[in-house]
Amino acid sequence: MNREPDLLPLFGLLVPATFGSLVGLRYRSEQTLQQRLWAFAISVGLGVIGGGVCGEAWHFGPWIVAAVAAFVAIVGQDVVGAIIVVVGGMRTDPLGTVRAWWNLWWNRSSR
Repeated sequence: MNREPDLLPLFGLLVPATFGSLVGLRYRSEQTLQQRLWAFAISVGLGVIGGGVCGEAWHFGPWIVAAVAAFVAIVGQDVVGAIIVVVGGMRTDPLGTVRAWWNLWWNRSSR
């Protein structure tokens, strides 16, 4: 018996996550090419894993799993982008970056 593996479930998770990551990547013009590639790869991975985990945990159908994978990839792109901005700010001005994020989080004006 020469049975080939069924790759359709893999594409069912990979295609929506890739699409979601591309949507999130569209507005990342302030990043370098290397940062964009890393953010793309990480968010696709998060989308594939997150969609599969949610589908298994809550017994979702394939359409819902695809939507969850795309949504997780879009949110993952934003999270990775925020981490890149914070790390870039920490390299140049660590105290100013912490103060800016603290004021942003607690809704205070910077002095």
